[in-house]
This record gives sequence, structure tokens and C-alpha cells, in this order.
Amino acid sequence: MKIVFAEPIGMGKADIDAFSSTCVKLGHTVEYPEKRIEEAMKVRELICDADILVVEKQKISVDELNVCNNLKMLTVAFTGYDQIDVEACTKRNIVVANAPGYSTHSVAELTIGMIISSMRKMAWGDGQTRILSDREGFLGRELFRKTIGIIGTGTIGSRVAEILQVFECKVLAYSPTKKNIPGVTYTTLDDLLKRADVVTLHIPLNEKTHHLIGERELKLMKNDAVLINTARGLVVDYQALAVALHTKEISAAAVDIYEEEPPLPGDHPLLDAPHVLLLPHIAYATHASIKRRGEIVCANILNWLAGKPCNAVN
Repeated sequence: MKIVFAEPIGMGKADIDAFSSTCVKLGHTVEYPEKRIEEAMKVRELICDADILVVEKQKISVDELNVCNNLKMLTVAFTGYDQIDVEACTKRNIVVANAPGYSTHSVAELTIGMIISSMRKMAWGDGQTRILSDREGFLGRELFRKTIGIIGTGTIGSRVAEILQVFECKVLAYSPTKKNIPGVTYTTLDDLLKRADVVTLHIPLNEKTHHLIGERELKLMKNDAVLINTARGLVVDYQALAVALHTKEISAAAVDIYEEEPPLPGDHPLLDAPHVLLLPHIAYATHASIKRRGEIVCANILNWLAGKPCNAVN
């Protein structure tokens, strides 16, 4: 079978060579591009005769599937897979797998960093220092013993909850699936929003979560609350968030994920919003997590070839 990586996924040369060698011994071929291809037609030329396809950010819609007549298995090098038309793949008997858990620690760690940065206004402090100014009387807020609301208690949300225990935080959670997590109390979404000093999002994007946090929900939050989003951009109505920041309905926000991958358009509403930390989708991006991701992707393929599919989402 022909295994095609539609784009680089950060694997080192030694890991690529080892995987390719294993596949060749099994009678398969591997194509791994040196750089990402932007032109849609060239992408389709690359993937058209693939039996197994690996994608990271590349969208796979019906248009792409229509040129992939041989495709039998598709693995996404992310935990989320909303850029894939899974329903269309299922109808064509194409197995879709993802890479769960690879970025749990990296995203959870950055979430804590974003919370602390927002409460202590670290980005503002850096700017003050660089213009040879002082703190101008500023006093920050401690994370210690604050009430934190976690929306979504999958592997990442659960890990964030575990780390927060070190700060003796009171942790509230809202999630479709409840877990027995020490120190975590489940409640309704509205109750969480009303009580939390910090609200952090760790949910997938689907019909139910699209703009889960909008104008109504932001108005429920405390005026001194902080919103953190490392989940999916469309989980939050960013136009409503920008308004909430301008009108001081909430005190601050930190965002790492948007409606589309950075660079952002110049008219994005958050670019001129006050008290918001904007990061270019780096929560998952550590050396360790990218290595884990490559290992999971390769294991997905080898297990499927061996008749033991894993991490399938359809």
C-alpha cells in the first residue's frame, strides 16, 4: 500500500526513516514531503493515489475524497479532527483515526501558564519594562485558592484539574461525561460561569459546542473573571468576547486557538481588544509532544495494517 503524508507533522529524519524501513519490509511505500504544500491542486496530486493518508492541518472534505479513489485509512496528527468530513469517510468505508493524548501535558502546562500570566499581567509587565517604566502601582491576583471552572474533563481538562490541586484551588467542572476526579465538583454550565474566577475550555468542536461561550455566557461571568481557550476557536464567539473585554464584563482572556490557523486576518476582533493574551496556536507545540504524536500516528498505521485498528473515530 502507498502511505502518504499530506504535510510534514514534525517527525525527525531518524523517526521517518525507521517508520519507512518498517513499512518497506512489509511491502508498502511511504511518501513524506519536506514542506507543506499550500496549493489545493498540488495537494490533491500528492494524495490522489494514497491508500493510507496522514494529515495535520490539511482539510479533507468531499472534494479531496473525490480524488482519493484508493483511500482506505486516514490518520489525523491531532486530537481534534473537525477538518475531516468523517461522515463522508464512513460512507466510503475509510477508517479515520486521531492522535489522542499526545499533547495532554503540553496543553495542560500552557493552560496554567496562561492563567498565571493573565492574573499577573505578565505580558503588560514585559512591555512596561521595555519602555523603561515601572508597575505604576499595579497589583496582580494569586491563583492560590481561587475557584477555577473547567469546561470539558477529558484527558487535558482532567490533567489541568490535577495540577490546580497544588494551588489549593476549588475546581468546578462542566462536562457531558463525569469522572471521579479528586477535588473536582461537577455543576451546570451557568453555575460554573457565575462562580468561577477563571474559566478554561477543554472541549471538542461540534454542533453542541459551537459558540458555547457567547454573549449570554460572558455576561454570566464575574467582572474580574478570566477566560482561557486552548480548545477550539469556534467554541467561543470571539466578537462577543472582544465586546466583553472592551466593556469590562470580564477582566481578561488568553487565547491560543482561533477560527482559522494564524496568521490572523488584520480585522480579527481580538487584535485590538484590551487585556487579552494572544498566542499563535502553540499549546501542543513542544519537542516531547510532537515526538509522541509521530509515534501515535505511526502506530495507528501499523496497527491498522496488522488488522488491529486503534484510535478510530468512526
